[in-house]
Amino acid sequence: MRGGDPLIIFPEGRITTTGSLMKIYDGAGLVADKSDAFVVPVRLAGLEYTPFTRLSRAQVKRRWFPKVTVTVLEPVKLKIDPELKGKRRRQAAGAALYDIMSNLIYRTTPTDRTVLEAVIEAGHVHGMGRVAVEDPIAGTLSYRKLLLGAAILGRKIMPYAPEGGALGVMLPNANGAAVTLMALMSAGRVPAMINFSAGAANVLAACKAAKIGTILTSRAFVERGRLDNLIAALTPQVRIVYLDDIRPTITLIDKLRGLREKGRPLVKRGPDDWAAILFTSARKARPRAWCCPTAIC
Repeated sequence: MRGGDPLIIFPEGRITTTGSLMKIYDGAGLVADKSDAFVVPVRLAGLEYTPFTRLSRAQVKRRWFPKVTVTVLEPVKLKIDPELKGKRRRQAAGAALYDIMSNLIYRTTPTDRTVLEAVIEAGHVHGMGRVAVEDPIAGTLSYRKLLLGAAILGRKIMPYAPEGGALGVMLPNANGAAVTLMALMSAGRVPAMINFSAGAANVLAACKAAKIGTILTSRAFVERGRLDNLIAALTPQVRIVYLDDIRPTITLIDKLRGLREKGRPLVKRGPDDWAAILFTSARKARPRAWCCPTAIC
């Protein structure tokens, strides 16, 4: 390498078993550091879907002749503190190479899409029948059922907020919450995650900060979480909508329409539009609202 000959090194040491970036070994970074060589990041994408992949059938949908792309970024050099020596320098070289590889993954991953569009694409790539989400009570949901539920529910919750408006979501971490989030994103509404354990005062302050007039929740969750007092405190200022009451209103026509619309958003949104609203108290007494752009989420 010092003589100028090109050398190909696989810094992960093995073919990925997850489909994502694996551990980066320090040795590859040490070679680049010792030789003062340029590193040319290269990403191969698509080969993981061939019948020869090392990923299991539970991870990817195999196919013959998948689309394969090879991306080559500009050469860079490792930036390491010249004062570091020995083991610490080796570790720093590995960390610097990991930063380069992480940047490679980020720059070669499309961000010009919404969260829902990414989920739809994942369904096409991995198979609509593959499990998308799972919880220990409700079981599994395939991409097909997740997107179908999002399309149907999205139509039903449109009247509760204008396009681009925020709707509070107060649900447990389960399949129903995933469907609700996808439904809001499909409908062009912005889900705002409500922390039910923060207390009525903080929840109301959060609703005021994000201009939330309606909160979606479920009667079963309120009952099991013993949130009756919280709901009673919120009701005078915020409309509470129970998803349990929406389900009986779903007709056969709604289901048929959902089958037709599950492959696309109900309302077109851009990657720079708000995708979700998260709250943090930071160092303030009142919660603050943080808007997460679709491309970042």
